[in-house]
Amino acid sequence: MTTKYHGMVYPSGIYREIQGRFKEVHTRVQYKVVTSAAGGGMHDRNRMEDFIEKLHLRHLVILISIILICVVVYFSSPIRFQQIISSTDHVAKIYFTYHAQGETKRYLIQFDEQNEIAEMIDILDTITYSREINTYQGTTSSIVMMDIFNRDSSNYSLSITEDGKIITDHKLYQSKRDYEAIFKRLIEWIMNNGTSQPINQVE
Repeated sequence: MTTKYHGMVYPSGIYREIQGRFKEVHTRVQYKVVTSAAGGGMHDRNRMEDFIEKLHLRHLVILISIILICVVVYFSSPIRFQQIISSTDHVAKIYFTYHAQGETKRYLIQFDEQNEIAEMIDILDTITYSREINTYQGTTSSIVMMDIFNRDSSNYSLSITEDGKIITDHKLYQSKRDYEAIFKRLIEWIMNNGTSQPINQVE
């Protein structure tokens, strides 16, 4: 028996062998195409995952850099004494405890008008201060401790040292230049305007 294929006549046995070989070659070609496509897809997926990972890392680096810049700006930016303390609009009185050279003195100043406490603010606002990361560890220099009593009962405490440290509400501030002259003016103002009080007396 013969079989006609593409215009040519082949014995049936030879035709079947040719047809079998053709199918085998066709199957191999299809397998290579599918394998190549799958391998290319996997490669593209790996490249995409690497890109996303690098993108996340880049965003993380940018975020950390922004945070560090904000921290540096926050702690290095100069601030005034008026920004450190709470509002002075309702201050009724302040007890000043002045400790220097082993001696402690206590004074009371009562405020009937806003311009009276403004004098103290003006003295301490002549220079700027900076926020400190460190916590207050004490001092060997002279210090003034203030117990501030407001008319609305929002009382608080504040301390100022001769070397320019201000401590309030567990926060530490440091003057940005020499503080001795300013501290001396503060003490003179307290003594000129305050009345002497027994130690540890608070009314």
